[in-house]
Amino acid sequence: MPALNTNQDPHGPAQNLREAPVRQMAALERALSDAREEHDRSNVALDQEAFHAIEHVREIADHLRASEQRISDLEAGLQATRERAEKELRASVNHAEKVEARVAVEAARADAAERRAEEAEDRLSEIIVVIQEELAAGRPGRG
Repeated sequence: MPALNTNQDPHGPAQNLREAPVRQMAALERALSDAREEHDRSNVALDQEAFHAIEHVREIADHLRASEQRISDLEAGLQATRERAEKELRASVNHAEKVEARVAVEAARADAAERRAEEAEDRLSEIIVVIQEELAAGRPGRG
């Protein structure tokens, strides 16, 4: 008679053969469930990464829009400054031209006055010579 194995299942080997597919099916279902959960976790992680990437892109787009607006504002300010400087420069050139014209008129007047003074000096010199000649001519006859 064979020895009795007390570690054997009380239902016998047939029962073990029937339960094996059930255990295998349960293990397979657990593996599928774990795979779905892992897939769901992966999808959630991917969704979160995508959300963060979209948020980052939005932040960058906002920053670019703000930078473009700032550049536009600075360019407008620069243009206004340039126009104002050009207007002031034109006014300064116009003023300088007027001053140069006045200086030229005054220089012409000064030159004319100098010529008149020289002519007056020349006449005065001639008059003095005539007076000296008349005085010299009149002395011998007087005395």
